This record gives sequence, structure tokens and C-alpha cells, in this order.
Amino acid sequence: MSVMRQIPIAMIDAGNRLRVLDPAWVRTLADDMAVGGQEEPIRVVERGDRFQLVSGARRLAAAALLAWDEIEAKVKPAGALPDEASARLAEIKADMMRGEPTVLDRARYIAAWRAVYETVHAPAKPGRKPKPRTPQEADELSAKFALNFSDAAQEALQISRRSLFLALKVATIPDETARCIALHPIARKQSELLMLADLAQPRQVAVVEMLTAEPARADSVSTAIMLLSGGAGVVEKANYERFQERFVAWKPAERHAFFELNAAEFEEWLAMRRASTRIAPALKAVG
Repeated sequence: MSVMRQIPIAMIDAGNRLRVLDPAWVRTLADDMAVGGQEEPIRVVERGDRFQLVSGARRLAAAALLAWDEIEAKVKPAGALPDEASARLAEIKADMMRGEPTVLDRARYIAAWRAVYETVHAPAKPGRKPKPRTPQEADELSAKFALNFSDAAQEALQISRRSLFLALKVATIPDETARCIALHPIARKQSELLMLADLAQPRQVAVVEMLTAEPARADSVSTAIMLLSGGAGVVEKANYERFQERFVAWKPAERHAFFELNAAEFEEWLAMRRASTRIAPALKAVG
């Protein structure tokens, strides 16, 4: 049973969170909390005389940015989440069921979920540390996990076994590399991430360095690979072409909202288009 209380921020261990915090979101949330206070408590679990964060990393970061000493929290007793696996699973569920994680976020959540699954269903045996898995062994394990993933979980996460397998492929991108691109546009593009995951680690690092340079030396994984392979530079895409790539990924509601905001421009363009289609046949007849 959870208890609501104010707890010292200095006593909370946030740990190595799966989702990288966007500084812009944290600042925006801090501005809102500075005016309206904290509207939703964070969730923590007791760990001795300290607390482990379960959910609410952005709220915690915003409170720290505001130099608050305490924050409101729902505190679970240690027995509710007795080990790291159960706490991690609670974090995954909280993040995946709320908000819009990127393709990369979602892949990392699912991989972490698999790690919990392995802990529960295949406890490590005492002895020497197991050898690192080969890519083939990793793929086989991903396939096995996908087959054993419950139908209920697939329905809740709206993910097929095939999508699950691809997500686990994306999650093979090393943690340090993944964090470097967590806020980059390719974090939302599965095709780009799969291409990156297929590269050897040194080439991954080189590609990411090109993508995240200031200014960027490549705008996609494929472009970076071509340039690293000695290919000629590509012609830079026009602004409207780059916008189109993002636009097609939007949800219908987001597209409709964009249409409403730009209705006048669309109507003007449609009127010009109709006029041109009427004039063209007339000119052809005269000629």
C-alpha cells in the first residue's frame, strides 16, 4: 500500500533511467511547477533509509532545478518492489503506458523487460561469468522471448511478435551510443535505427559522431555510411522535403491540427490550383 508524503530530494536515488530526459521538457515542467506547484506525485519505493525512484524522473529533475528541498511522493514499502527487477519492471510499465516514447525508447524498454523476464524465468547459475552472446545467439534469444511474450502484454503494448523482434534488434545498440542519439530525429525512425544496429561498434560510433556534430555532417545513417565509405556528398534536401519526412509520421489528429492552423494558406493554394486547371485547357484550345 502506498503512502503519500513529502520526502527529501537528496534521499532519492534516480538510478540509471532507461529514458533520457529532454532538458527542454524539464525546464518547461519546472516553469509550470514554479507557478502552479506539483500537481502529480512521483512514485518511489523504500530502500533502507533512502528511496528508489520508480516513476516521475522529469518531475524530480524539475524540482531539483527549482532547488526544492522536498517533493511529494507516493511511497511504497520495500516489500512491494523487493528487488531491482521488480522496480525496473514498474519503471518500464509506467513509461510505456504513458506519453509517446520514441522508437529507441520503446526498444530499450522492451529489452529491459526481456532482462526482467530472463531474471525471473532463467535465474543465473553460480560459476564463471557466461561468455558474451554472438549476434546469432542474441537473435535466437530475441525470437524465443517474442514467442513466449504473453498475448495480453502484446495487446497492451500494441506490438506484434515481428515488431517485438525488430525492437530487440534496435536495442542491441550499445547504451552509450543510444544515449547520444536519444534526442536526435533518428530515434523516431526504426529503419535508421535498424541500419545503425547492423553496424560494427566502431562504425556505429563514427556514424553517431557525424549525426550529432555541430553542425551535423550527415542527416541520416545511410548518408553517414556513404560519406565514411568515401562516397560523394549528397545534395542537401529542401526544407519542405525534410518537413515531409516528419509529417508522414504524424498521427491523423496531429495532421488535422496542422491543417487547421494553416487553413488559410491551404485554401489559397487550392484556389490557385483550381484556377490553373481551368486556364490550362482553355489555352490549349486557343493554341
